Amino acid sequence: KHIEQAKKELQTSFPWLCDTMQNDVKDVLKAGPNSEYLISPEGLVVYSSQWSNAQSLRAALARVKGSIENPTTVAQLNLPNLGRPPRPPQEASATRVVRPNGLSTLKIIPEDHEKTYYVKLRAEAEPKLLETGKGRLYLGFFPDPVLGVHWNNLVDPMQYKLSVPSGVSASPLEATANIGEGESDSEPREFWVTLDSEKLPESVELEMHYFGCTDTMCLPFTQRYTIRMERDQFEGWTYGFSRPERMGSTQQRRQPPQQNKRPR
Repeated sequence: KHIEQAKKELQTSFPWLCDTMQNDVKDVLKAGPNSEYLISPEGLVVYSSQWSNAQSLRAALARVKGSIENPTTVAQLNLPNLGRPPRPPQEASATRVVRPNGLSTLKIIPEDHEKTYYVKLRAEAEPKLLETGKGRLYLGFFPDPVLGVHWNNLVDPMQYKLSVPSGVSASPLEATANIGEGESDSEPREFWVTLDSEKLPESVELEMHYFGCTDTMCLPFTQRYTIRMERDQFEGWTYGFSRPERMGSTQQRRQPPQQNKRPR
């Protein structure tokens, strides 16, 4: 299905090859979302990288299978340049803000890469903020749909607190989200923060407090991030998160904590 969709979107007809690992293999290798492995027919790992690296992978393939005399270049594939589609317009609501196109995705570093972050952070900046140190910062907090997370509207709503370097002002430094509709919902909680500084800071620190709830648990959590005031080189539409906890087995990793159950 993925290959069929790629052919349709890219309008190509050349052969595609796609392969992925089974979850149990990924767990043994401790593979991350961008890991690469070259495994021989005998099951030996002959090349590995924790990050996608085209040059290293080509070199490994050449060692195993020999060099390619006349490799096909990307230009020869004659792929259309489709560009990034514009983000659909968004209306403001009790929990969301109007987010215009043209914002720059910022680098996000979670404090603890070994913990599960049930709510994902996305930070974006207006162009003038990165150019002058004065402008708006967008903060979006998204419940993880893979883990089936939702907000519990019967308990205290989520709250964020920012710590900024000396000489930098941020308004508001801290804020509490509005409560969504019904007893629970999975809508993002979004905020605008206005920064004012003579010089763009390297980073700001963010701490968020919230109840992370699924169908089997509802627990209070505190998550901390460093938001780097620089563009994410991949400019992806993904959300900042840490890897799931390495708990030994696939089944254990997928199970949220079973304690202190609260109203959903």
